[in-house]
Amino acid sequence: DWTICDFVADLRAPTPSAAAELVIASSNELRNQVETLSGHPLQGFEDILDKFATVDSLSLSDKSDGQIIRIGGIVRSVKVIKTRRDELMAFVTLEDMNGSVEITVFSNLYATVSDLLSGDVAVMVQGEVQKDENAVKILAEALIPIEKSEETWAATLHINLDLSRVQRETLIKLREVINNHPGTCPAMLRLNSPDHAQIIVSLPEHLKIKAGSRLKRDIDALLGYPAVQTDCSPAVSSARSKDGYHNRKGTT
Repeated sequence: DWTICDFVADLRAPTPSAAAELVIASSNELRNQVETLSGHPLQGFEDILDKFATVDSLSLSDKSDGQIIRIGGIVRSVKVIKTRRDELMAFVTLEDMNGSVEITVFSNLYATVSDLLSGDVAVMVQGEVQKDENAVKILAEALIPIEKSEETWAATLHINLDLSRVQRETLIKLREVINNHPGTCPAMLRLNSPDHAQIIVSLPEHLKIKAGSRLKRDIDALLGYPAVQTDCSPAVSSARSKDGYHNRKGTT
């Protein structure tokens, strides 16, 4: 049987498979062409990146060795290896709109996030900067889907209430919405009066909520205007496990 590859084979490509490599673009080239037409996969996440990412691939080199940062991007490639203790870890290439960076995912974290380390998944990484004379890398401490950034790292949630528009029935429904999203994030009500005075009321401990896009959508729909704001928690190191510590020291 003949294929199109047989017809394009010539002196530059003496075999059909070699000819196919000449006439078919590489996966990277195809991806770049598609993104040129459709936009970068991170488009649409700009607000999340602005609020929760502390660096991008360009500014990473300005950070100090050992500094804790957050960076968002697309998982472009993953190299999985087995450690001396017969556990899996990975080296991940994360790409943002300005470039790429290597992320080291040790075995203790890899076991919980391996399903996210597939092609072109948008993630947010918190980790420690590792610098030497030749490169800057990140030792991951947390890796989550980028859309869960607010849920994970929101320190305080503010609900703005326009008292000229809010009725008692609305407040009752607002409490129902809050009860439907229980979590660990403290919440505050900002009561804005027509004379521009503002009263801030902290909700009690039992009304802590789970920040995120679903909560924001439900509250905004109830009130009829964008009412939810969140404060981002600082990027600080989580307690490093003994496993991660030994891996970092090179006993992989």
